[in-house]
Amino acid sequence: MAAFDKAIVDVAELEHDELIETCQVLTGVKPTRTWKLNNGGCAANYGAELSDGRRCVIKAVIGSDCAQLASTQLAVLRALEERGIAPRPMCKLAVACMTKDKRPASAIAMQLLSGKPANLAVREGFVSAVAGYAAVGTALGHLHANQNFDRSNLPNAVDLSDPRYLEIFILRTKDGKLEDKVRPEIRRWLVEDNKISKIRKILQSSLANLKHGLLHGDPYSDNVMLLNPTDISPDAHFEARLIDWEDSSFGPLVYDLACALVAASFNYFSPDEQTQEDSLALTHVSSLGQSNKTDSNGIKHISANDSSNHIAALRLDILSKLLTNYTNARPDGLPHSEALALVDLMQANALACCTYRWHEFFDEPLAYNEMKAIYNALQGPAGDAITSTALAISASSSTP
Repeated sequence: MAAFDKAIVDVAELEHDELIETCQVLTGVKPTRTWKLNNGGCAANYGAELSDGRRCVIKAVIGSDCAQLASTQLAVLRALEERGIAPRPMCKLAVACMTKDKRPASAIAMQLLSGKPANLAVREGFVSAVAGYAAVGTALGHLHANQNFDRSNLPNAVDLSDPRYLEIFILRTKDGKLEDKVRPEIRRWLVEDNKISKIRKILQSSLANLKHGLLHGDPYSDNVMLLNPTDISPDAHFEARLIDWEDSSFGPLVYDLACALVAASFNYFSPDEQTQEDSLALTHVSSLGQSNKTDSNGIKHISANDSSNHIAALRLDILSKLLTNYTNARPDGLPHSEALALVDLMQANALACCTYRWHEFFDEPLAYNEMKAIYNALQGPAGDAITSTALAISASSSTP
């Protein structure tokens, strides 16, 4: 079972001397030791042990908007500092620095948490997928339950109601059209069945009708840190913190939940990974096949495959537990309107993530094929099962 790991895309390496100097400027203390943590497509993360005994993370963001992204993340960490939701900030301002290949970057320092990102904890067998991803729901619910923020303290956090954010950052369009650099085969898939227009309407409707607040913006399981994950029981409970806040924004709370469910609730199978039995069970005559299948571990998958046989299988057990934990962490539960909007917003996020990965990781086909398969799966029985589950959980929380 494959899943794209953006840590393989290492684009923000810092020279050792640059890292030492940046750390000292940020914290006021010279590090005695540094080491590399997981990196991604737009940032480098390093651990540092300071001469006064403290340990921190140095996060260097790259890109033309690196200073704004780093400053936004730092402002959010300050706003959340006493709430037990995110790492504590360990610097006053973002600091400019330079990558090995001479690209500008902007760095901040924050508390080094003891634990593992949820996706790694699950993949490496430290926790069960059900319990690990349930902690994602709890952490996100705690964020959405604590929404008394002074927005003036977060001046750079974008608002999803801003048309520029919708078009440029989510739909990847310019002047209402797809950017020219979108590859031809991707362009065909995006424009068929009016996908762009459909997602635009979904997002605009959610902006008008759903409860708003501060969003993490990218609560995929690699951005949720499980603290000291050591119990493999599916009923285990873990304390968690949300990390990597550079995509934080203001918008409908349920969009965050949709992002988390897209990341955690599907098993993706590339054609090379499928057995003959898988292919026979999951491939139908139509270009979008649907099937229910129970694997050798007794886990039921609700699956879909596209014409190229990329399969996204819904793990309803994970989805249900994540949703339940999220709902229990919010004083207002899961409102009925949010439960109804959930699948549409999951489609929006899957499509947005797919286009982002086409732009940023075009040499890694697994990256975008995974999201394309999830988007397709949400069109059929998997989407119906998610809506039914969300409505049942919403009803049990007695939220109008």
